[in-house]
Amino acid sequence: MKTTRQHLIEALRRGEAVIASHFAGVAGVSRQAVHMELVKLERAGAVVRRRDGVRGEWALASPEALPAVAERTVVEKPQRETGNAAAELLAFFGIRLAHIQLPARRHFRSDEVPA
Repeated sequence: MKTTRQHLIEALRRGEAVIASHFAGVAGVSRQAVHMELVKLERAGAVVRRRDGVRGEWALASPEALPAVAERTVVEKPQRETGNAAAELLAFFGIRLAHIQLPARRHFRSDEVPA
């Protein structure tokens, strides 16, 4: 699945002028996401806003300023940590934190069935 940034860079490399609202509908992303990426590319000097013609139209200004890699960086999930007080309590009793999957079902006795 392509990101909004990847869709934009591909369209700009093809020489298309981008209008955020129209481009969002074609790419299947939100208009705000397209506009945010366009502003980032404008700050990098890659695109400029056209003042003449259609309102909100963006065009490629410098192909060299476009990022070579439009991939998003993968962030590793941080290790699961317990709270300070809980960690101290577990350490006091010598209990290690168990990384297990919890059961998905809950069994009730016949006299415990919720109403």
